[in-house]
Amino acid sequence: MESTTKKVTTKMLVDLYREMYDLFPNTNIEEFEEIIIEDGYWDTRARLSINRETNHWLDNIGGRDKLKELYSEFRNGTLDDRINNQKQKLKKYLK
Repeated sequence: MESTTKKVTTKMLVDLYREMYDLFPNTNIEEFEEIIIEDGYWDTRARLSINRETNHWLDNIGGRDKLKELYSEFRNGTLDDRINNQKQKLKKYLK
């Protein structure tokens, strides 16, 4: 069976460190080295990708504060009121 593993280059590690530093500015090189040794390059890259997608999603809905607000409305039972008000406004516009 042929092995299809890809070698990790220094450039790939530097790019990954820059990406991690962009997401987590308090990360130092020693912590990064420890993460790479424990989890490996590919797992770390996948986790950063997931984190980047999550941040992008949060930015699209208005940030963490907006998410907390929506969750609070959900817990209090007032989220349905907002949705119903939006439906009523849309019905008025469509008539």
